[in-house]
Amino acid sequence: MNSSSSILEHRSRRFPRAYGVLIASFVVVGVTVVASLVRPIGPTATETQDRNPAASTLLAPLTGPGAAIPAVGSIAQIDHSIRAWTTNLAANPKDFISATNLATLYHARGRLTGNLDDQARALEAARTAAAIAPNQTAASSLEATILYTLHDFGASLAVADRLYRANPADLGALATRADTELELGQMAAARADYDTLAARASGPAIDIRLARLAYLSGDAARSLTLAIAARDAATADPGTDLGFYHYAVGEYARLTGDGEMARRSYTAAIALRPADFGSLLGLGKVQASTGDLAGAIATLEQAAAIVPQPETLTLLGDLHALMGDATGAADAYATVGAIRTLSSIEGLVFDRQLLLFDLDHGAATSAS
Repeated sequence: MNSSSSILEHRSRRFPRAYGVLIASFVVVGVTVVASLVRPIGPTATETQDRNPAASTLLAPLTGPGAAIPAVGSIAQIDHSIRAWTTNLAANPKDFISATNLATLYHARGRLTGNLDDQARALEAARTAAAIAPNQTAASSLEATILYTLHDFGASLAVADRLYRANPADLGALATRADTELELGQMAAARADYDTLAARASGPAIDIRLARLAYLSGDAARSLTLAIAARDAATADPGTDLGFYHYAVGEYARLTGDGEMARRSYTAAIALRPADFGSLLGLGKVQASTGDLAGAIATLEQAAAIVPQPETLTLLGDLHALMGDATGAADAYATVGAIRTLSSIEGLVFDRQLLLFDLDHGAATSAS
């Protein structure tokens, strides 16, 4: 049993649910071309990417409101393709394309379900592909993206920096380098890389990155303006995941104090992707802030049933406590503890959320 399934089973003993999946994928399944997330001003594709479009550079890692999701797919399609490429790789262990596609597909499935074990499989497949063909860059680009998703920002930065220095035309590597610099607090370096990226490419994935940079730089109003511009641009582009951009507007509206815009945007995102656990979490926060505690609990239960993240569970427990439901609060807090112990992957990805839980609930120590 994988770790994410263990968490869900822990919760289902008290809260039976029909667990959904996020209806958006990071890739076009199989050998279909991965949708580009920026419109290059000049040619940027490498020879390798032209020959192997299914492994083309992924320009927007997904971790909160600083990234974008392209393309669509389904769990059934992804599972079918995984079986096919696994068979190919088993028949020919030197099959670079099969290993790269497996990395892409596992990464996509992990994005759909929130299952971090899939990201571990994706990382293993990407490194297998890179070992088979070390002179090809597609697998290493995937490795950098997957490491970013797993919050191994230092390792992601090292890979992306190496790729970009070797090929300054690789905007995917530049984007990932800037993203990781921002996560690591290297603001000046991130700003310089985003400036370079914006000078060479355009599109909603660029604007949404600049929105995150603006917010973290203290310009909340500009962050919301840029997020709205990104959403509007995405509306006119059938190749983007519009649900994500509604979510991003919701996040920046909430963070800048516009609760009504946040509510509308989260609701629009959920209408497009009913199992969008990020938008459900955001909507639950808005409901809680306006005093609708019962509504917030119901919304957060939906989010936790899809992906039981510590942040969702912590807020859910706190609301149960405010409502006088000690059993509900204890269950939610216990599930946070279960996440901490199930695997090292959860500990890495949710380290910030777990530390905040400890700080807010009296469990933090100097060793936390």
